[in-house]
Amino acid sequence: MNSTLVSLIGTAALGISAVACGGDAVATGGEDCAAALAPTARQVATDAAARGLPGGYVLVMKGDRVVCYHAFGSAGSDRSVPIASASKWLTAIAVLTLVDEGKLSLDEPISAKLPEFHGAAGQVTLRQLLSHTSGIPSTQLCLGDPRNTLKECTLDISFSQLTNAPGEEFRYGSASFQVAGRLAEIAAGESWNELFEHRVSRPLGIPYTGWFGSNPLLAAGGWSTGREYARVLQMLAGGGRWKGRRILSDSALARMAHDNVGAARLVLTPRADAHGYGLGAWRDAVDAAGAATQISSPGASGFYPWVDLKRNLVGIVWIPSRGPDDGFWFAATQKVQAHVRQAYDAGQL
Repeated sequence: MNSTLVSLIGTAALGISAVACGGDAVATGGEDCAAALAPTARQVATDAAARGLPGGYVLVMKGDRVVCYHAFGSAGSDRSVPIASASKWLTAIAVLTLVDEGKLSLDEPISAKLPEFHGAAGQVTLRQLLSHTSGIPSTQLCLGDPRNTLKECTLDISFSQLTNAPGEEFRYGSASFQVAGRLAEIAAGESWNELFEHRVSRPLGIPYTGWFGSNPLLAAGGWSTGREYARVLQMLAGGGRWKGRRILSDSALARMAHDNVGAARLVLTPRADAHGYGLGAWRDAVDAAGAATQISSPGASGFYPWVDLKRNLVGIVWIPSRGPDDGFWFAATQKVQAHVRQAYDAGQL
């Protein structure tokens, strides 16, 4: 995140009017919600207010059309907020642009570009880094430390002992994404913030979205607005394209939605309800053949984005979380998702 983006976030509007930026119209205050979804959105707002939460919003879109937008309290979709683990999706997208160009391989041992990783650690692959199956310990002291660079943090991580052989266990965490980001820096010849701006932020027109500092916490330290993150989701739902420009290939999208956990044992996971994990995204639902029909990347800050691949719908619910034991935002979002599916399948959207 460059200095311009820092200043933009510092002056970001809290959202009191409708906006139409780059052709997509997403309201930033009030309500614009289909009749079939309005009661659900209002109930979420009522329940949040009863818990003393300052505000939030429900945003659902199909293509460029707003299906439901309901903001409540002091919140709006143009307000820049910490997105926690929704950052993982953004990181995976940026990395996969380099895979598309042949500058990175999902299955090459990381020691080819990071010789500081030796032995079994050197055999870890980028695919395993982005699917939490690398065996690299989930947390590290260097994560997000502003005194370090991403290069220095990755070097620190290289001294850690693997918790298990690569591909053997699924352990949800942050450290592996830091290593993936360093690989991207090497392949692109740019810092993380520079490559993200050039490959994702600028093409999508999302200047409020990114990270701070030279050692950004790539798995959980990003910031975004609802309107901007919706563009990311629209790009994914639109086959990797945005306004006619190709951001990700069909193969990259397929790899992202594919279950990359495989036979790995689930040792540390916050989503026992999920149908495996792709690359930077959970597989929320699958069809009879096991193909993902909905993918998501919820963040513990209360920021929950998803893409319904079956219905070509995207959505974000943001309800500020009170901490790791606060499950209201998660349950409320899943309730919204269920009602969206029901309304769509009934022809009400």
